[in-house]
Amino acid sequence: MPNEPPVFAKQMNRWCIAMTHSRRRRDAKRARKGVLRQMKRLLRTIGEHARRHRDHLAADYARTRCSERQATRIIARIDAMLEQLPAAIKQAHERIIGARPVPNPEKILRVYDPDVQTVVRGKASGEVEFGNTLMISENVTGLITDWQLYQREWLRPNGVS
Repeated sequence: MPNEPPVFAKQMNRWCIAMTHSRRRRDAKRARKGVLRQMKRLLRTIGEHARRHRDHLAADYARTRCSERQATRIIARIDAMLEQLPAAIKQAHERIIGARPVPNPEKILRVYDPDVQTVVRGKASGEVEFGNTLMISENVTGLITDWQLYQREWLRPNGVS
């Protein structure tokens, strides 16, 4: 019987934990490369699994409990993840195997929120955070008079994150 998504998630979590703990080892660089190769293999399996399920849902959604609209939404979400998969694998390969930096415009910070940016706030608890900056102007009584959501290049002066 093929693996189900919880089995894939559990295995990926194990590889993530192994990646974290490999930093403390003497042969950390080699260990991280080995873990990444295992993660890449698992990601390819997950991608194939997702494609099969996507194609099956697209062909036979009428035999499921999903409406056409729900099936279309699920297919779109799977497609969005499948589109990012090769870039995510390449980014991890470049950083860990190749030891090369990834240019800021090519970085995937969050797969579910492509507009998220790195925000350098200089706080002791977290030097770099992920999100977007919201500027709120309010008057003396607390009434919001203006707001601006900064999602793009404003957060990266001179292309630096």
